[in-house]
Amino acid sequence: MEGVRERRLLTLAAMMVLLAMAPLPARSPDGLEMLALAQSWAGQGPAVDAAFWPPLWPAMVATLLPLVEAERAAWLLNLVLAGAVAWPLHLGATRLGSVWAGRAAVFFWCLAPVVREHACILDARPLGWLLTGLAVAFAIDAHRGERAWTWAFGAAALAPLARPEGLALIPLLAVSALVLRHPWRSVVPFAAGALVPTLVDGFLRSGERGTLSSLWAAWGDTWSMTDFLALVGIASAPTGYRAFVLEQVEAGVEAPPLPFVLAVPLEGALYIVEALVQCVGWAGIVAAVVGGVAVIATAKGRWQAALVLVLALSPLAALALTPMLQGQATQAANLAFVVAPLLMLACGGAVRLVQCTDRFTLLQAAPVLVAFAMLVETSTKTTAVDGLFVEDSRAADVMARHLRENPPESGRVACTLTSRGVVRRAGLEPVGVGSTWEDWSPGDGDGVLLSSVDLYLGEDGGRGLELLEDPDWHVVRVFADGQMAVWRSGGLVEDDRTFVYLARD
Repeated sequence: MEGVRERRLLTLAAMMVLLAMAPLPARSPDGLEMLALAQSWAGQGPAVDAAFWPPLWPAMVATLLPLVEAERAAWLLNLVLAGAVAWPLHLGATRLGSVWAGRAAVFFWCLAPVVREHACILDARPLGWLLTGLAVAFAIDAHRGERAWTWAFGAAALAPLARPEGLALIPLLAVSALVLRHPWRSVVPFAAGALVPTLVDGFLRSGERGTLSSLWAAWGDTWSMTDFLALVGIASAPTGYRAFVLEQVEAGVEAPPLPFVLAVPLEGALYIVEALVQCVGWAGIVAAVVGGVAVIATAKGRWQAALVLVLALSPLAALALTPMLQGQATQAANLAFVVAPLLMLACGGAVRLVQCTDRFTLLQAAPVLVAFAMLVETSTKTTAVDGLFVEDSRAADVMARHLRENPPESGRVACTLTSRGVVRRAGLEPVGVGSTWEDWSPGDGDGVLLSSVDLYLGEDGGRGLELLEDPDWHVVRVFADGQMAVWRSGGLVEDDRTFVYLARD
C-alpha cells in the first residue's frame, strides 16, 4: 500500500507542476476539428462529421464544456492527462528496477521540455501518452504476476479510440506475452476482447482516419516531380506559377526525388533519431539502450526478453518507412508517446545494471543521476510550440476579429482545414473549398479564406492561386505576423503565418 500511496501523491504532484509550468494553449488544425466535434456533442455548435476523428478525446472534452470554455477545457484536460502519465511511469520503472527508479522517472517527466510544451497543444496526443504508458506498465506488472492481463489489454483497447496508431498496442502486447511464455488462454481472449471497441467504433462511424493521407500526403514526395505537379499541390492549377515551375523542371532546376527504396527509410531513420534526441536527449537514448541490455542480462529468459524489446522497437521501424511521419509540427510531436516506456527502461535498467556490479549502495543514486543527466541535456533543446501553428498566430486572431465584424452576406466562408478554426472563432459557417480537380463554385455571398499553408504549400490543390489570378475575385484583407507580399500573378505569400480573405467582384 505504501507504494500505491506514493504513486498517487507523485501523480498529483506531476499534474500540479504541469499546470503551473505549461505554456498557454496551442491550436493545431486537427485539434480544432476535434474540439469543434466536442462542442457539437455538447450542444454548443453545429454538427461536425465525426467519421474521421477518434471519439475518445472529443467525448472527454465534451463532458467539461458545460463548466469551462472549450479551448481552456481542452488545455486543462491535456495537462491533467499528461500529469497522470506519472502513475504508470512510476509503476513500470519500479517494477523494472526499484522505487527510486520510479521516482527518478517521474522527476524527469514533470520537468521535461518535450512534455511541458507538447501537452499544451489542443489535440489527443496526451491521452495517447497515458494509454500507452498504462498498457506498458500493466504488461510489466502482469509479467511479474502482480495483476491479470485485463488491465494491460484494457488500456490497449482504448488506445485506438484516442489515436489511430494505438491499434498497434494490441498485437504487440499479445505477441510479447506469448513470447514470454504466458499461456495463450490468458492472453488470446484478452487480445480478442480488446479489439471489440475498435470494431464497434468503426461500424458506428463508418470512417477510417488516415485513408486520404496514406494515399496522398504520405507518398506524394515519392512520385516523379512532373507527375506530382500535374496532380496535386501548388502547381496543379492552370496558373502562371505552374507554367514557371514546369519550365524549371524541364530545365533540370527541379529534379525528381530519390527512389522511395533509398530515400524514405534513410530519411525516416534520421528523423526518428533526431526526434528521440529532442525527446530524451542522447543521454536518454544511451541510458535506454544500456538499461535494455541490463534488463536482458538479468532476465530469466534472455532471448525472450531480447525479442520483446525488439518487438517494442518495431513501431519506430514502421514509422521510419512512413513518409507522413515527417512534416509534423515538431519532430517530437508523433514520438512523444515513447518517452514513458524509454524512461521506464532507462531508470529501471540503471538499477539492474548496478545490481549486476554488486554495488548496491548505488541503487538509489543511479536512476536519479540518469534522470538528472537527461534533464540537463534536454533543457537546452528547443521544442517550444508557441506560434508554431498558423491557426495560433496573431494573424489568425486579427482575421477572426475582422470576419466577426465584417461577415459575408451568406454567413459562410469557404476554407481549408488550416482556416476552419478562424472561421468558427468568427461565429461563421466553414464550407469546403474544392481543389482544382473538382467542379467547385462558392455560393452567393460566400467569401474565401486562405492561409499561407494553402498558398505556399498548395494544400488546397492550387485553388488559392487560381482564385488570386481570377479577375472575378479580389483580395479584401491580408493579415500577416511578419513581412509579407502577395503577387496578383502567382499569388505567392512570403510568410508562414498569413491569412488572405477574398470576395467576388
